[in-house]
Amino acid sequence: MKAKFEPVFNHKRQPLHEVLPLDTPMSFGIGVSQTCNIQCEYCLHSLSPEELREKNFICKNMDWDMFLNIVEQLKAFPQKIKSITVGGQGEPLCNPNMAKMIKTLKEADVADDVSFITNALLFTRKRVEEIIDAGVDRIFISLQGMTSPKYKEVCGREIDFEAFYDVLKYLYEYSRNKCQINIKIADVALEEGDREKFLARFGNICDKIHVETIKPLYADVDYTNILGKNITDMTTTRFGRAHKKQKACYLSFYMMCVNPLGEIRPCGAPFQGCEGLGNIEDTTLVEAWNSDVRREFLLNMLKGNRYQNDVCKDCDYPNDVPSENDEIDSHAEELIQKFTKA
Repeated sequence: MKAKFEPVFNHKRQPLHEVLPLDTPMSFGIGVSQTCNIQCEYCLHSLSPEELREKNFICKNMDWDMFLNIVEQLKAFPQKIKSITVGGQGEPLCNPNMAKMIKTLKEADVADDVSFITNALLFTRKRVEEIIDAGVDRIFISLQGMTSPKYKEVCGREIDFEAFYDVLKYLYEYSRNKCQINIKIADVALEEGDREKFLARFGNICDKIHVETIKPLYADVDYTNILGKNITDMTTTRFGRAHKKQKACYLSFYMMCVNPLGEIRPCGAPFQGCEGLGNIEDTTLVEAWNSDVRREFLLNMLKGNRYQNDVCKDCDYPNDVPSENDEIDSHAEELIQKFTKA
C-alpha cells in the first residue's frame, strides 16, 4: 500500500490557545453548494426536503458574483488564510463553477492551501482534469461502501462501482506532483472483511487513507438504526482519538464560513441558530471577524454557555477534537482575559 494510514486532517497544528486571538482566520469555508447528489443515512441530507425547509436550510448553489465578492474580501485580512475549504454542507461538485472557483482562489493568492471534500461521484475524466488543472492542493474523498449494492443501501444511489473506481484511479494518476488525494470510508459502510479490501484496493490510488468512525454529529438525524447500542459511545472521536468532553467549541475560534445565502457564520453549522455574523452583501468578512457579536459569542463559549445556544447545545463537533492542541477548556480563564481586552 502506497498511502499513509492516518486521519486526513492537517497534523501540523499549533496549540490553539497560544495563538489566540487571531487577526485572520486560520481556516475559511466557502459553502459553494448546499445541495447533494446522494442522501447518506448519517448526514443531514438524509432528511426530507420538507424537514430541511423547516430548519431554514436552503438547498442551492452559491452564485458566481457572491463567490467573487468573498474572494475580494478575503484579500483584506492582514495575513493569508492557511486553509480554504471550498464546499460546505453539500456536494461541491454540484456547483458547475467548481473548477473556475478553485482557479480564481489560487490566482488571488489568498490562501496557502485550497481543498474540498467530495463524494467524487460527479467526477468524470474531463472534470478531473479541469479541477486538477485549476490548481487545487488537496482533495478529500468520502466513500460510502465497497460495492454498488452497499452504495444503494447507505446513500440511496445506484452506481457502477467499477466505473467509479476507474475514475478515482485516473484522478490519482492525473494528480501526481500537482495535488494530494486523501480517501476515507465510513465504518458503517463496511461489511465484514471490507476493511482489508478497502486498504488493499484504494491504498494504492491515494496519498492518505483512513477508516472514519461515524459519530452522531447532526442532532436532527436519528442514528439509532445506524449505530445501535453504540449511539452514546463517545469514548473516541471519529478520528479514533480518545474522547475528552469539551465545553468550548474549538472551531469557532480559528475559522469562519459563508454559506450560499451569503450568511457569515463562526463555523460550518448547517442550520440557522448558530450565531450569525451578518451577510456578505452588507458586512465585510473583516468586520464580521472583528465584530462585538463574534467576540461575545466566543466569550460565551469560554464561560461554558454553549448549551444556551439552540444549535450549539446539541452539536457534537466540540467533542470531536482532532488533536489535543485544539483543546481550549483548560485555558478558558486565560482566554477570557485575552478576548475581554481584545
